[in-house]
Amino acid sequence: MFVFNQVEGPSPSIHEFDITGSTYAPEGDVYMGGTKTRCSDYEALSELATICALCNDSSVDFNDVSRDPLLNFLRTFEFSLNVIALCIVIPGN
Repeated sequence: MFVFNQVEGPSPSIHEFDITGSTYAPEGDVYMGGTKTRCSDYEALSELATICALCNDSSVDFNDVSRDPLLNFLRTFEFSLNVIALCIVIPGN
């Protein structure tokens, strides 16, 4: 994932991020250049998390026994946007 850092002149600069995690569980970290990143240091990530969380009709619900996320298969893309938002806005990120 990337966000624009500066858009001036013929070649804009970007911040490129990697997000770990391979399931729909809201678990994972955000890295930039191989180093774990504090998401709060990048205003664009906070804005992206807000957009991901608010601009869809899905929700992350948990199984009471296993605490695994329950997925609404009709909205998998929207669900994954919610998971990304949770990874970004978890305190300490």
